Amino acid sequence: DTLHLVNYDGASDKRLAKSTTAPGSAIWSPDGRSILYLQVQETDNGVILHELIPDSMQDRVITRTTSYGNFASNVDGSVLVAASKS
Repeated sequence: DTLHLVNYDGASDKRLAKSTTAPGSAIWSPDGRSILYLQVQETDNGVILHELIPDSMQDRVITRTTSYGNFASNVDGSVLVAASKS
């Protein structure tokens, strides 16, 4: 399971994230330069929130949690809100 960036017409399928055990929800950052996504860890039921920059393929961990099921950002990206999956 991985994240992909694909044009509307299906062309240019670019694999973005490294193989993950189970990618969760993903959203574009407000500036459109990065993607925030959840990675579900099946071994310890943890969840990791990542930021991925498609242009450079730089992927960094933002935070770890045990219960994110979904998340969203405000208009300027300064605040994230998350819904618990428990």
